[in-house]
Amino acid sequence: MSKEELIKDILDVINSENSGLGLAQRLSEIEKIVNYYHNGEPIEIYPTFTEECCVETDKYCFVASRLRKGGGDEFYPDISITFTDKRTGDRDTWKEDYWDNNEWFKGILEGNIESIASLDEEIGLCLQGKRQLKGFLNRLVEEGWLV
Repeated sequence: MSKEELIKDILDVINSENSGLGLAQRLSEIEKIVNYYHNGEPIEIYPTFTEECCVETDKYCFVASRLRKGGGDEFYPDISITFTDKRTGDRDTWKEDYWDNNEWFKGILEGNIESIASLDEEIGLCLQGKRQLKGFLNRLVEEGWLV
């Protein structure tokens, strides 16, 4: 609704003395029109759609995401992974981290010493978690997500 349409609709209600509506009813109608003007019209948005792949175990959760290019079926080459460490047992204290470094992911798969060391030093993954992450990354390579 344009501003001109809003004003016209309000004037129509104000000038509707012969419509049988009392003053209170006309004010209520004006309020509805104004509320619609402020709340009713949606704003056009242009979302970026994503696709996700998830692996969840009793200790960890890995969620890989990739962004769709435009409106087509192609995806950007980089992925991100949201990592959740559930070892505390209490959902309120789970640790969540966000990773978006494809070179680091590839380093883990290739056995790069620095990449593997960061799993111990910065993240503190146990051996099972490291093996699960590596299996997850391998699967993402097989599916064409990680190149």
